[in-house]
Amino acid sequence: MGDKHAKAFGKGIKHLHPKKLNLLVNRLTKQGAPKIIEKLSPNLETLDMSKNNIGYDSACIISNFLSTKSECLKVLILEENNLRNEGVSVICDSLKTYFTIEEINFTNNNISDDGAFSIGNMLKNSISLKKLILHWNKIKLI
Repeated sequence: MGDKHAKAFGKGIKHLHPKKLNLLVNRLTKQGAPKIIEKLSPNLETLDMSKNNIGYDSACIISNFLSTKSECLKVLILEENNLRNEGVSVICDSLKTYFTIEEINFTNNNISDDGAFSIGNMLKNSISLKKLILHWNKIKLI
């Protein structure tokens, strides 16, 4: 799809209200991803945006979606998106008061100890999380 077609996809997806959305390897970046995220249904249960390059800016939009619009997301897969500590931190802040999430995948996002602290703070409040995947990051906490 790429960023070129993300706007059209976003316009279409807002009418479909899917429960699961798989956007794995769609060459989305900070330019195209928001055009889709902003149109997601509050009833979305699974969002997989793995192996794109959405970065911090799109992480902020995902955070806003979680804080203001989403009602029942259970699975959030953001593997290999160059979120880094800052992107993970902003998403974790919104997940501190989000009580339906069951699975989060932050694999291969250049997360170090700072990002791990944000994840840890989110975990203190999480009552529904069953699975957290963090491999291929740079976390070295002892």
